Amino acid sequence: MGVGAALGSGLVGCPKPPPEPFDWATTPHVPSPRSGTYALAPGVPQDAGIADLLTGAHYDLSLAGAAAGIALDMVAGRGSLTGPELREAAWRAGWPYPVSSAQMWVGTAKEQPPAAAVGWIGLQTGTVGLVRVRSGMEDAWVGLSSTPRLDVGVVPRQLPLGGTLVLPAIPGARAALADPAGNVSEGELHSPWTTTTDQAGEWLVEVRDAQGQAALFPVYVGMVPPELDLLVPTAPPATDDEANARARIVLDEVRDSYGLGPLASDPILDAMARAWRDDPALLPSQIARLAGLDRERTWRWECEASTLESCVDGIVWDIRSRPGLFSDAAMYGLSASTSPRGVHLVMAVGEP
Repeated sequence: MGVGAALGSGLVGCPKPPPEPFDWATTPHVPSPRSGTYALAPGVPQDAGIADLLTGAHYDLSLAGAAAGIALDMVAGRGSLTGPELREAAWRAGWPYPVSSAQMWVGTAKEQPPAAAVGWIGLQTGTVGLVRVRSGMEDAWVGLSSTPRLDVGVVPRQLPLGGTLVLPAIPGARAALADPAGNVSEGELHSPWTTTTDQAGEWLVEVRDAQGQAALFPVYVGMVPPELDLLVPTAPPATDDEANARARIVLDEVRDSYGLGPLASDPILDAMARAWRDDPALLPSQIARLAGLDRERTWRWECEASTLESCVDGIVWDIRSRPGLFSDAAMYGLSASTSPRGVHLVMAVGEP
């Protein structure tokens, strides 16, 4: 055997040195918490420590951007994982799909990640976004996971007046679209759906499949996407009376944020809301007949959440609430109740 062959044989048998452990003192690399489009963005984390932790996981830059937005707010003393804040962070980063798990941890800066964070990573089977943000002697960690059931393609968050909104063909899915006046159109996505955005303001898009809502997101036409921090939750109301009073204030605030005056509160519809609470099987047409409302323009709104704001948030971003929410002629009544679980709200809304 020649010298070269012997040397080559020896090299093949040499074990590779173990990789150097990641230095957690390294400054974190955080993805942008803002995106101009809604889109799946699979990739590899720029933060080498995060990349090492997520070896074998499905990482997405858009979802990680949402985690970054929450973490940056957290270290600034204003972030949490309430439903409204989580949803807004996801939309700002371009993630329109439901988030199935959201966690935050605080660890010592420049040291190993919290054991709970590592444990959480090991439990995730869907798409993951994970970030660390340094603040003084602490590192804030935020992890989000989601399992998108379909792909809405790439959709701009902002369009010019008269622009074109396009959804791709998604067999088995159905889309609903609410324009800024609250008019809702629906259709199957057997083929691409194209809409001309002929009104300035907020358009709300929902895509559903056999399992329910699969994507929800606003598109802003002729305007810059606003910072929607109106429904950041406050302390839960202590009594039913407090919940009722707070619900009316929050509803007025929501309407005002859209440039609309308050809906007219009606005592008969308050009674109808209580009746609806006690008997959910009542039909809108029955409520309309009893209250003297237009049968085609009567709606039931219902929500349940840990806080009043999170509850109303669920109504505001329900696409089927938009016709009544944006109506100039509607009246409403409500019945709010509290429990250890939070707030339950039923509203009867309709036009005479």
